[in-house]
Amino acid sequence: MSIELRILGPVEAVDGGRDLRRGGTHPRAVLALLVLGAGQVVPAARLVDEIWRKAAPAAALNIVQGHVSALRWRLA
Repeated sequence: MSIELRILGPVEAVDGGRDLRRGGTHPRAVLALLVLGAGQVVPAARLVDEIWRKAAPAAALNIVQGHVSALRWRLA
C-alpha cells in the first residue's frame, strides 16, 4: 500500500486513487500539521493551538484526539 499525502493545494490523502480524506477543515488541518511534523512528536496541545489559536473550545483536546483516531482508522 502506498499512500500519498498532499499538502500543497488541497490537503489530501490518496491510496491508489481512492480519496481517504473525510470531514471538514479541522481534520484536514490535523493531517497537514502531522505531515509537516513527520518524524517528530506533535503534541496535541500544539494541534489545538494551531487549529483554534486563542478561541479553542473547552473540548478542543478531545476533538483533536477524535480527529487523530479517525485518521489512524482511515490510513490503516
